[in-house]
Amino acid sequence: MFSIFQGGESGPPQPPPGAPSIVLTVTDPKIQIAEVGSAVRFTCSGRSLVGRQVVIRWSKEGGQLPAGRAQDDRRGVLIITDVRHADSGTYVCSGQDGLNIVTETVVLNVGGL
Repeated sequence: MFSIFQGGESGPPQPPPGAPSIVLTVTDPKIQIAEVGSAVRFTCSGRSLVGRQVVIRWSKEGGQLPAGRAQDDRRGVLIITDVRHADSGTYVCSGQDGLNIVTETVVLNVGGL
């Protein structure tokens, strides 16, 4: 954890140099095991330590979100319907405030027929 320097009259409190200006949290479970054909939901939230708006987006590491079956509401919720074996992998939640980009990851394992 780092301490926050008070901004005084020059603006909101600022994190120390080199420290991220965003706190990003993925709601458990960070690893989900799902059956083929089911739906999964991942939730991520972010807040800026400097009073800026945080934009949250989901992506799949090494690939794309499942076309037509993934819904990223751009506010931290990712829902994948009718999951398939190919959907297994690591999904990345990215929070951006115009100053920094911070990421958290979750894992989806799809089993069954």
